[in-house]
Amino acid sequence: MVCLMKRLCSVPTDTLFLHHFFFSFFFFFFFFGVRVSSQGFVSFSYPNDPTANFFLLGDAVESHGFIQLTSLNTNLDQTLGNAGISSAGRFLCRTPIRMLEPETLRVSSFSTSFTFKINTLNSSYQGGDGLAFVISPDNSTVGGQGEYLGAFLPGNVTSQSHTFAVEFDTFQNDDVGDPNDNHVGIDLTNITSLYYNNASNVGIQLNDGSVITAWIRYDGVRNNLQVRISTDSMEPEDPLIDANLSLSNTFNEFMYVGFSGSTGLSNELHTLMSWAFSSWGVQQEPTGENAPRAKHGSNAVIIPICLALLFLVIAF
Repeated sequence: MVCLMKRLCSVPTDTLFLHHFFFSFFFFFFFFGVRVSSQGFVSFSYPNDPTANFFLLGDAVESHGFIQLTSLNTNLDQTLGNAGISSAGRFLCRTPIRMLEPETLRVSSFSTSFTFKINTLNSSYQGGDGLAFVISPDNSTVGGQGEYLGAFLPGNVTSQSHTFAVEFDTFQNDDVGDPNDNHVGIDLTNITSLYYNNASNVGIQLNDGSVITAWIRYDGVRNNLQVRISTDSMEPEDPLIDANLSLSNTFNEFMYVGFSGSTGLSNELHTLMSWAFSSWGVQQEPTGENAPRAKHGSNAVIIPICLALLFLVIAF
């Protein structure tokens, strides 16, 4: 120790400055840079993202570059007038996204925007039933038809306790607490909305065939969810729904993200036209060659740089 002090005291002032600089640089990146860069970031989009991998369930099909979440029934039951057979489908990203750190219960923040349109084709029925953005614990279940929007199954199903959905509902089903036939709602564990607001409050009729853009943002630190909708590409300043809720008891560690839709006694087309999704705040883990584009923290780069700088300090 004495030798080291003598050595330092004998070196020129500019060399001491370099020692202080490199030591400060090293400790800043080692103790702060690694921690900041340890947060994973995932993003993908449809339809123009070649790195993403999507798939269809139930009655969902891809047609002319768009996703039809429900089928158009051309064999109408004449005893029901214009009504047809119920339909349900899903469109999901094939790769699960890590949405929860089980040890800390830290929930990922996420942001998604998408464009869609809903067309009611029957004159005798008001339409129905709608579509939903879903975050689901599995990639094989198609939810129920009609009022369940392809997002949830009828009855008390255990797996549904880990399903999250934002619904765009076009039919009033009193038995599940729908306020009207033109609302947006937040659903946790079941189809009865925990929060909702009327789309007509921002001048939108969900099933009139207009192209609608939706923005959904969740802040995993503040436990805040906001939903906005518009018939143009400009995101409104004021949210349609602004809700404080924790998703730590809803999400599994890995979840699947996508969309669902359903019809009941009506032919209604639910068309997803484009979609972008991103999440951050929870470190992602590689899940195979079909994973969407994942931008991970750069620990593997920062640590060698710090070690190299430490070597230079010692060498002076």
